[in-house]
Amino acid sequence: MREEIKAAIAKRAPLAWSIIQARGIFGGPLPSQVLASTVTRPKGIRERFMSLLRQHFFDYFGRK
Repeated sequence: MREEIKAAIAKRAPLAWSIIQARGIFGGPLPSQVLASTVTRPKGIRERFMSLLRQHFFDYFGRK
């Protein structure tokens, strides 16, 4: 699928594709600061309560 996306971008916008390739934006390893921001911390009581409210109260009435 990645190759199809690359081909589609290269065909549709060759100038943009050359910039993407030159900067190494598409693919490659993730920078360490991105990986560090995905570390989850334990949720406190307030965050668990708000999650419960979102799932069972706000979403319920938001769908109606």
